[in-house]
Amino acid sequence: MKIILFFSSEKDPQFKNNFSLSEDFKLKIFSIKDVEITSLFKLFMDEKKTSDYIYFASDDINYLTIIFRLYNQIFENFIFVPNEINLSVNHEFDIFIKTNINDTEKITKPIYYFDKKPTTTINIDFKQIKNLNEINKNEKNIEKIQKIFHFENKFLITEFINFNYKIIKLDDSSYDKNITLNSVFSNLDNHLFKHAKYILESIDNPNNNLTSSLSKIKNILNRLNELEQKKFIIHFKFLINNITNDTIKNYLNSFLVNLNFFSSDMFNSLIDDITNDQSLASNTKYFLFWQYLRLDFIKPLENKINQEYLWDLYKNIYNNYKNLFSNFKFICKEERNENLIFLFTGQFLGELHAPTKLLLERAYHLKKDFNKEILIINTSELLTKKAEIPFYENTFANKIDSYSNINQISYRDIEIPFYQSNIDMPDENEILNILSIVQEYKPYFILNIGSGNLTADLCSNLVTTVSFPTTSNLAISESQIHIHRSELTKKDFDLLKKINIDPTSIIISHPRGEIISKVSYTRKDFDLPEDKFILGVVGNRLTQEITEEFISMLNETLEYNTYVVFIGTFDNYEKYCKEFPKLRKNSTLLEYQEHLYDVMKLFDLFVNPGRVGGGSGLYFLMHSKPIITLNYGDIHNGSKGLFSVNNYKEMKERITKNVLDEIYYLNQCELAKKIFKDLLDINEEVDKFLNNIKINPYFK
Repeated sequence: MKIILFFSSEKDPQFKNNFSLSEDFKLKIFSIKDVEITSLFKLFMDEKKTSDYIYFASDDINYLTIIFRLYNQIFENFIFVPNEINLSVNHEFDIFIKTNINDTEKITKPIYYFDKKPTTTINIDFKQIKNLNEINKNEKNIEKIQKIFHFENKFLITEFINFNYKIIKLDDSSYDKNITLNSVFSNLDNHLFKHAKYILESIDNPNNNLTSSLSKIKNILNRLNELEQKKFIIHFKFLINNITNDTIKNYLNSFLVNLNFFSSDMFNSLIDDITNDQSLASNTKYFLFWQYLRLDFIKPLENKINQEYLWDLYKNIYNNYKNLFSNFKFICKEERNENLIFLFTGQFLGELHAPTKLLLERAYHLKKDFNKEILIINTSELLTKKAEIPFYENTFANKIDSYSNINQISYRDIEIPFYQSNIDMPDENEILNILSIVQEYKPYFILNIGSGNLTADLCSNLVTTVSFPTTSNLAISESQIHIHRSELTKKDFDLLKKINIDPTSIIISHPRGEIISKVSYTRKDFDLPEDKFILGVVGNRLTQEITEEFISMLNETLEYNTYVVFIGTFDNYEKYCKEFPKLRKNSTLLEYQEHLYDVMKLFDLFVNPGRVGGGSGLYFLMHSKPIITLNYGDIHNGSKGLFSVNNYKEMKERITKNVLDEIYYLNQCELAKKIFKDLLDINEEVDKFLNNIKINPYFK
């Protein structure tokens, strides 16, 4: 449904044409006099909750021109609809109908019109239409910027887009280059402005507690509505930009990104700033890349970074390092050892760690069943501490230091050659050491498990490298060949075009796996009820991934005799039990479980919160138990979308159907069994991707 917000100077506008609306359009009529121009953003935000396509229309060309310039990046399209009489009223911001549009405004959209072309004194692109269906969705890639319009020695902001701002002069009046924030944020509620300014001043005061100040910000934001939150954060960011201490500035930026209110367009803007900041050293950018990549992983879908921004940041880091090792020459495949394969990873913890398990399984089958010589290299680059700078709630990867003193790993019934860097990475001498190993032994190709492995990507300048993702997203990598876990969608093709990757370099291969049962458990072993339908919620990052909306949905299922078991790190468990008293009596937190696969046998249904990861949910399929997930992420892709729902409301309905309808539940169990059979045979998977690598045009 497309919504048209129509503004008229008449209470009951009479259109010259029939302005007929198809079932795809809904018309809402407003009086120009009843809505303040600077309040249109709130109106837009309210309408955005029900439609992605909000059009702005008016029978007053002067008013339409003003809105066209002020809110060009907000509304999808703009339409002039002539009325029975020519309207021309005076407007508060008539400077916008007297001054030509300049390139700084980044306006690429036209104004559509019916009948006669409207008359204006400034340069606007007009397009005539006969009906609304001739208006196409705006496909142009527009650079979204925060616009600060300057005229008559004052400033005006209307579009709350992001942190990258440009000042657009509409007249010849001068302004101080040090922007007066009081004037810029004149349309921000005064009490919010005072709060932001006061808190920042307290942060700058060395006698004040930084944690306490940031806690005050969170408390303020929790009391604001969505629009006020966005205004406050953008304003606070402008204040941060004026801080001269880079350490405090970077720390406060990381604090903002951690907020739930931090939107994707702000996230994109901040990553873009880091990419283009020439004062930051490459290893500092690499530290920040991993911190923000982790945050992106745990953020709700609507708050994630657009992937091309993370790719641009990584490419910037990679190219700076590449220049340091330009003496190495590429070794063509005819000169390489066809029987030798190197497997790279940025973290190696053991078979209970899902990405490590994925690596070990492929190494095992390559060696055991395909007679390949294998070397595993752990570069220890994931969530590195190297070049660390203050970062709000930073996270570092676990590392087993003793692995740096061994040269092989025991897995199942074989020994696999192994090497682990023993110093903080990325280190130029250690990278040089690994590059030299690759140059000396000439592996046929490198299989790099995961994203952002700088050393593995630098090795792609010596031999062909293949990136193997640990999630459903394409691995961020400069390798020649990429493995993707599912068929490419339009969104995937759009990303590939933006990051300049040829789709023919992509190999479609979903990782398969097998787990061997080690322990036999009963529900009594964990004091779990025998007469309840047990829902399993499992993950290493449940603290970040479980939201109040998800808990509320689970709480509503309890009346249908369900019982919830959480496994993993879930620091908010007690908090949610206080908010939902029924949950305390009908749930258990088991935290970490060494034999997770065997514990999962005790549950009836796996429930996946909204997240990209969650690969352990596929264990349920191995037990012929059904799962429920939202329609994105690893579980959605791994189960071929057959257990997916669109939202938590549908998730609750699906859970209750499984509980109450025994025949439906048994059919879901059979479906799980069928899907698992397709996921079981690793040999087939390895055989296929080996062949697909060899025939790929980028294998050279």
